[in-house]
Amino acid sequence: MEFSKRKYARNEVEKIVSEVSRGYEERLAEQKARIAELVRDNSACRAELDSYIGKDKQISDALKNAEAYSDELRRKSDMQYSLAVEKLAAFLVKWQTYFDHLKEKYPMYPIVQEAVTLKEKISEIVGKHDERTVVYLADKEIDGVENFKTTFDPKEKIADYIAATSDNGFNMDEVLNPGALRLEDLCKELGLLSEKDL
Repeated sequence: MEFSKRKYARNEVEKIVSEVSRGYEERLAEQKARIAELVRDNSACRAELDSYIGKDKQISDALKNAEAYSDELRRKSDMQYSLAVEKLAAFLVKWQTYFDHLKEKYPMYPIVQEAVTLKEKISEIVGKHDERTVVYLADKEIDGVENFKTTFDPKEKIADYIAATSDNGFNMDEVLNPGALRLEDLCKELGLLSEKDL
């Protein structure tokens, strides 16, 4: 608004002041509205930021819990493998005498040979590998044993027994001529005959 150098009447001045004042008030109202809008936006942004901070803390806590759970699972898994290896080692110690006895008494018997070989392989595995590898390799060796899946065949068993004990003093004459052993007593002992059958 431009002013000339002439003198203004009071009502003209009041009118001009009123227009200027109204313009400032309108601008002031617009500024206040804008400030109120910015304050609302700021509050919304702060609330959203607080939400993200809360979620970040939840995610951080969840990651820490997952890590702790993973460590616990790893610890339990390691403990299970350690126990499995301990049991395997205890098994080897416990059965050493038994295997030595079988090996000495029936060296040619196929199942005995395979069992002794299996024991030696497992002993070698336990001494050379970490716990997880020991369990894996021992299972693999045990699964590879084929002689334990046979069905009962008496002729084959007798032939195996004769073959296994032929070098250990097995005497066929003792079998054919048992001395004081009576056939009836043997049949009763085996449950083939009862008192009323005699």
